[in-house]
Amino acid sequence: MTAVPTTSTTPPADPAAGAAPRGPGGGSRRRRIGGAGLGLVLPVLLLAGWQLSSATGVLGAEVLPSPAAAWSTLVDLAAGGDLGEALAISLSRAAAGLVIGVAVGTVLGVLCGASPTAAAALNPTLQALRALPVLALVPLFIIWFGIGETSKVLMIALATTFPIYVNVLAAVAGVDRRHLELARVLRLGRAALVRRVYLPAALPSWFVGLRYASGLALVILVISEQVDADAGLGYLMADARTYYRVDVILAVIGVYGVLGVLTDRLVVLGERWSLRWA
Repeated sequence: MTAVPTTSTTPPADPAAGAAPRGPGGGSRRRRIGGAGLGLVLPVLLLAGWQLSSATGVLGAEVLPSPAAAWSTLVDLAAGGDLGEALAISLSRAAAGLVIGVAVGTVLGVLCGASPTAAAALNPTLQALRALPVLALVPLFIIWFGIGETSKVLMIALATTFPIYVNVLAAVAGVDRRHLELARVLRLGRAALVRRVYLPAALPSWFVGLRYASGLALVILVISEQVDADAGLGYLMADARTYYRVDVILAVIGVYGVLGVLTDRLVVLGERWSLRWA
């Protein structure tokens, strides 16, 4: 009797069998780490070229001190306490102005985006104010509010209002009409409509505006502190300019750069946490 060939039901060997299982976020985590490392290549190359140019005499110390000299100056400023004191004052000014600007921009954006009547009444004036350069208003702010904290905080608040306003306005005005119809069917009041429909819809655009506004707050901070101030990072730069201390100026610029990166990262982390449902 001829034997009938049997068909094996055993599945083919998996080439990945025996390998350690990957975590759900392992691949993406490695990609993020690789991307961060790649992003450091250009800054490292620029610093190396700068240091080499200074060491070979291509760049004179009176024009552009070396990175090592700027770092040494930064360490001295930190050790002497000048940097910490100036940093605390500048951060308090920037934070106060940013909080005011974000609050005002959010309220105006929701109001004008949700109400055609409010948009018709307010938006033309707000767009005209947005077009005004903040630097042109510095003399008026000094005359009106003096050279103390108020003028600096209000300049930052004014500059940071409009990135939030424009982004929130566009997001709220673009809310899906079906969501609004559903809200009417559910008989949501105005407060519930804003809380449960408009604000969640505007949140991604709000974070986009916040990233831009936080960077703009640092820019206006530098300008306001160099006009009339007796403390802060901008004051350190203005004082260093008087005595031709380029190394101090470079050290403070480096601090501003680090603040900008850290602020942006904090906003991104806040965005990921707040929008994890999306």
